[in-house]
Amino acid sequence: MASIDRIKFNPARGQKTKNVTTEPRTVDQQFHEVQLNALRYFDMTDLLDVERMTMNEYYLRLEAHQLKQVDEQQKLAMQSWFNQTVKAQTGSAKHPKPKYKRFDQFFNAEKQEEQITHYFEPGTKTLIESKRTKKIEAFEVFNQRRVEFEKFKAQKGG
Repeated sequence: MASIDRIKFNPARGQKTKNVTTEPRTVDQQFHEVQLNALRYFDMTDLLDVERMTMNEYYLRLEAHQLKQVDEQQKLAMQSWFNQTVKAQTGSAKHPKPKYKRFDQFFNAEKQEEQITHYFEPGTKTLIESKRTKKIEAFEVFNQRRVEFEKFKAQKGG
């Protein structure tokens, strides 16, 4: 969290840090900090765009940047967790076997994509729903053919 604290905007009336109050910052110092943060963290390159930015927009961008940092930290932590999980084994110490034989057993990207698509487009069916629908349709066809066979068998007298 140190990176988040480092980019906080310091208010004009001074900031208290570890029982030490800093001197109030001038408007020029505050504006310089806004410019510096905008160029450094918001991928802005034109100072005119920075000058046009409102304080609400600045804080929104600052919050978004900090949330992106959290997302990046989560990705790194997840990568670390995946590395540990891939090394997972079953069986005895003498005869270890990998827990996952195929990558899609470990991580199914298609399933993830379909769930995301289903979330944003509720009318679409997910992979699980599609498989379930196919099974139901096959079962219905089988039952229909069984009923027809029973009728045919009854007509033949057998």
